[in-house]
Amino acid sequence: MARPPASRTTTPRSRAAARTRCDSATRSGRGAAIIWVSLKEVHAMCGTPHHSHGDSPSSHARDVDPRLYFDRDIAPTREVSPAETFVVDTVDCTGGLIKSENDLIGSLDDLISQLGGMNYVTGPIAVKGARAGDILRVTVVDIDPAPDTHQGFIAVVPGFGALVYDNGRGLGEQIAPSTTICPVTRDEVILPLPTGAVRLPSRPFIGTIGVAPTYERRMTLSQSPDYLGDLDIPDLRAGSTIHVRANHDGGLLSIGDVHAAQGDGEVAGVAVEIAARVTLRVDVTPRGETQVRRLPLLVDAEQVGVVAAFQGLPTSLCVRSAFVELCELLTRLGMTQADAIKYLSAAARVRIGNMFEPFYSAFVSVGRATLPVTLPEDLIPS
Repeated sequence: MARPPASRTTTPRSRAAARTRCDSATRSGRGAAIIWVSLKEVHAMCGTPHHSHGDSPSSHARDVDPRLYFDRDIAPTREVSPAETFVVDTVDCTGGLIKSENDLIGSLDDLISQLGGMNYVTGPIAVKGARAGDILRVTVVDIDPAPDTHQGFIAVVPGFGALVYDNGRGLGEQIAPSTTICPVTRDEVILPLPTGAVRLPSRPFIGTIGVAPTYERRMTLSQSPDYLGDLDIPDLRAGSTIHVRANHDGGLLSIGDVHAAQGDGEVAGVAVEIAARVTLRVDVTPRGETQVRRLPLLVDAEQVGVVAAFQGLPTSLCVRSAFVELCELLTRLGMTQADAIKYLSAAARVRIGNMFEPFYSAFVSVGRATLPVTLPEDLIPS
């Protein structure tokens, strides 16, 4: 059975058309309307690119030019210097389409078909002096969640999420689409439910981050160790640094898909999705002078770990690959392989980012307070 796509209206004419469709749907007994919107309207909502270089803290792109691809052929929207602090404004994963609980996502496939993708990012940003093969150390200085609207959304999408694809043991596609609008502040996220409001700590993080792929363009919804992508690892928050290898000069970094709150596994395939104002700093480690190998490292004041995101491969392989990479890091820093395995078996932690077909990600870490080896200077957040 065909499922309608999701969106919302953004112009008076499209609002009128939406009301007509909504009235028709209600009269026919189909319930709430699922409204079409064009990609042109998304860009109109988000504004045109504008880049200033005198704003505090360093440079600030107030308007957003949303993109749905990581691509080496997209010209950078700006260039930043190593160690420069700069601000990036992002839209939510749908480009700001979901404004009310009447805005429903009928199916992921239809939404992607309509918009041309999902998980809008801002960028690409070139890092001055970075060369292909160098490591970009991307530090998240601050995330201001939903600074303009003070709200986000969470949704159930038929046929989508971690509880659908499990050898017949999932919940299937029978559940109807549902959207909940969540008030968001720097301190708190409120999930309004009929049984009562659930108050959660606000823990915003970057869900999608990537550099330009080695070869052809890739959708921002996709994943690969080559360029990263849709990680949905909640530890990519303020105070953390992710180490990712540049495939091209400048790196061409993009970020977006910020979440205000997310449980491990993101079982709905959707967390509390928000727009955000993100403050970043990027440093550069020359190739050959880093401990980063195949997979990105994620470090903060309390932990060091490895992120593994492999599109089309299962969660178990992501977790195992991250363990292998972390074990190899410990041996390079002076532990024997046997001791590293024993230490990981006693002390490691595993977080699951997303786990819905075909997207899987995991973060395997250890506490820095228990580390039996010393981290090199380039791995210590500044």
